[in-house]
Amino acid sequence: MGKIEGIRIQNDGSLRLVKLGKLFSDHTGDALGNLVTIIGPSGAGKSTVADAFGFLADCLEKGVEEACDLNYRGGFERLVSQSINEPIEFELYYRETSNSRPITYELSVALDDKARPYVKKERLCQRIQKRGWPLSFLGIVEGKGYAIEGRATVQDDTGAVFSTATIFE
Repeated sequence: MGKIEGIRIQNDGSLRLVKLGKLFSDHTGDALGNLVTIIGPSGAGKSTVADAFGFLADCLEKGVEEACDLNYRGGFERLVSQSINEPIEFELYYRETSNSRPITYELSVALDDKARPYVKKERLCQRIQKRGWPLSFLGIVEGKGYAIEGRATVQDDTGAVFSTATIFE
């Protein structure tokens, strides 16, 4: 059974920057356990953490523009942290099984020049060898990027493609 070992949420509502567990970008934390409880006083952001998971799921299932308007969210402007002019960002550190190599998923949602939410950046990577840096097999920045299919093609984080990849705009 799959397990989220860590999450980073940035600029989502009252969550200016929250890191829970182990992340690719920050290995100082321990992996989250099988049961995680978030406790704190009223207004501390516990519900906002849960809502962030719902927003992320809706982004993946329905798209970012619709996700911003679903469930009484009120649009991107009401979702992003107050007085912040930066994207809402997520990083998930996930493991399919206890023996599998971790997968990192990153999503950055911002407003375009017409004030519509869009995917500013999206990345999916996994280490394909026991040691070394993870290799990205999906990378999108400002609508341009690549997707790699199968094990015959890999790309490192510098953008160097070791075989063929589907490049799209």
